[in-house]
Amino acid sequence: MIEDDDAIGATLAHYAGPTPDAQAMANATLVVWQLIRTHLTPMIGERGVDVLLSRALHLASTTYAGLGIDGIHDSIELQRHVQAALAGQTADRAGQASHCLLTIFTELLADLIGDSLTARLLAPVWATPPDRTEESAP
Repeated sequence: MIEDDDAIGATLAHYAGPTPDAQAMANATLVVWQLIRTHLTPMIGERGVDVLLSRALHLASTTYAGLGIDGIHDSIELQRHVQAALAGQTADRAGQASHCLLTIFTELLADLIGDSLTARLLAPVWATPPDRTEESAP
């Protein structure tokens, strides 16, 4: 799903802003995560989404140790953990870790439901919204 790789990067960049620091990347990740939850929960349930996120965090933690989640199962705690782990990195490292996490999540979902359905369900998430300057134009 190479097209998702580019879309993930573009979506994170959009929500992180023009000069993102680690906190901006952490916040962007949570915005994207909420969009993913919104689109997937009707299909696989909240628990299904959380299980996939937990698995993605576990796999991403082999490269980005701060993403490890020993004993965290609550959805709110998972989000807080991700935000704190990313915000505690350099901006570049936070961006790389976030991209890695979302890529792994997408791959896990595709393994579960197939590439085509994954692409359809996540297309609204990866569709970059209009530029903020365009939104404020009359």
